[in-house]
Amino acid sequence: MRWKTLETEHFSIHYHQGEDSISLETAEISEDIYNRITEFLEWKPKGKTHIIIMDNQDLANGYAIPFPVNTIVIYPAQPPPEDAHYEDWLRELITHEFTHIVQLDRTEGFPAFLRKLFGRAIINNAAQPIWFIEGLAVYSESRFTNGGRLNSPRFNMLLREEAKSGNFKSIDRASNFPLIWPGGITPYLYGSSFIDWLVEKYGEETIVEYNKHTSRGIPFAVNSAAKRLFGKDFVTLWREWKEEMEKKNYKNTKTETTPLTTDGQWNLSPSFSPDGKSIAFIRISFDAYPGIEILNIETGKRKKVVEGYINTGISWSKDGSKILFSRLDIQKTYYLFSHIFEYNLKTKKLKKIKNTERGKYPVYTPDGKGILFVKEHCGSNDLCIFYPENDSIVILLHNNDHTQYHYPQFFCDGKRVLLSCWKKKEGVQVYIFNLKDSSFEKITQQGNNTKPIWSDELNGIFFASDRRGLYEPFFYSFKDKKTYIVTKVNSGIFYPDLLSDEKKMVFSLYTPNGYNIHTMQIEREKFVEFEIRKIENAKLEIDEEKIKPQIHSYNPL
Repeated sequence: MRWKTLETEHFSIHYHQGEDSISLETAEISEDIYNRITEFLEWKPKGKTHIIIMDNQDLANGYAIPFPVNTIVIYPAQPPPEDAHYEDWLRELITHEFTHIVQLDRTEGFPAFLRKLFGRAIINNAAQPIWFIEGLAVYSESRFTNGGRLNSPRFNMLLREEAKSGNFKSIDRASNFPLIWPGGITPYLYGSSFIDWLVEKYGEETIVEYNKHTSRGIPFAVNSAAKRLFGKDFVTLWREWKEEMEKKNYKNTKTETTPLTTDGQWNLSPSFSPDGKSIAFIRISFDAYPGIEILNIETGKRKKVVEGYINTGISWSKDGSKILFSRLDIQKTYYLFSHIFEYNLKTKKLKKIKNTERGKYPVYTPDGKGILFVKEHCGSNDLCIFYPENDSIVILLHNNDHTQYHYPQFFCDGKRVLLSCWKKKEGVQVYIFNLKDSSFEKITQQGNNTKPIWSDELNGIFFASDRRGLYEPFFYSFKDKKTYIVTKVNSGIFYPDLLSDEKKMVFSLYTPNGYNIHTMQIEREKFVEFEIRKIENAKLEIDEEKIKPQIHSYNPL
């Protein structure tokens, strides 16, 4: 790789070839965020913060480290549509990570004197509980962007169901990454919501003052600072917050579904076999290696057929003998890229499909000769078809503006493609792409809408949407151009799929112990028309100033 460095007033941004556009975008966002976060936390880090852009994995992530220098690492790949809690993923990611930098960099009083002697090994605020460190960053991403997990229906669903089911975690559980549900997200989920509650009760300035106290006090003495500012220790405050959460009047809606799994954690992305006798789904748990399982609906027996970290979106061949999917694999010891695989259920052989590196959401073309899939590249997506017979790829859609495509599937005539699409300031919407003239027809306008499915029998489209504050199944009718609620739920329905006769739907239903596979009957007469109203939400005004960066070859010295 050939690395360059883009210099701004407060940041040194390091990037490799192919990242010129995203590096400039990162520079403009970072300088705008710098003022917002430093004013909020009342601290400016000394020297420049280094940002490294690494397009070497297909997982949405990033991290910040304050030692030996303030550094942020960004992986440009975006989250799946079910986690679309952002208007601009890059802005949200940088906001989250730079909050860590400013919070952890702060060192005052005697610890500041020790830092002068021993260098940046002295980081007092690193001794704060992990729920506060991650919670503050999630609070910040939700306050300083038009998104953030505190504004996410799926994120809020997790905490709501914890309170409803009596599984609300104690503060010690949220102070680590427990191997009980909801797992590693626990400090983010509980920490951000607890901080939001503290801000509501005591004001935002108390959170900033707490960070000041710990930066100059005795490491790990977190409750002494809490008592000074809140008059109570965190254990007492947490108990009060828990009691408030559990006393809320949560609505309970009766939903008639049939559970096919009850073991919870992550049973995701179910897909009916063509004959309707089996379901392929992704299984992830705390105590077993992840993979794909096949469930026999009649007997309830399950069998793991493929191991590995599987991306959502499993499709079957027409005869039901093969499944197509995307799996994350380490390549050349440095890259963690997705690749499309085909598993033959009869011969039990796994085949890696060449020329599909960084591919996801694969489906067979109607004639079975090609594979339609989405290809990742530096935070943006292409829509492609690969034809194995002549080893050729056709790029149907290409972009460099971070547009994301999800769950594409052909209409039966092979002339149109149904898919969901994320665009900046638009969220995830359902579109129909016409192959003949490359035109788009936008189906949804409101909320985030994903996993669309054609319905020939009902002449419309099923999809999952969070437009009512939680993910539920909806139906759009081509006949009357209206949208209907298929059924109301208490928690959330994800990854819907239809039986071939369209009389039954399978999906992942959120339950107290995680996601489980459920089915329900499709009853058109029970659909309820959804009145679409134009909702104007208050938006944070963001004006990124164009900058004239200084660019030079990377020099590690």
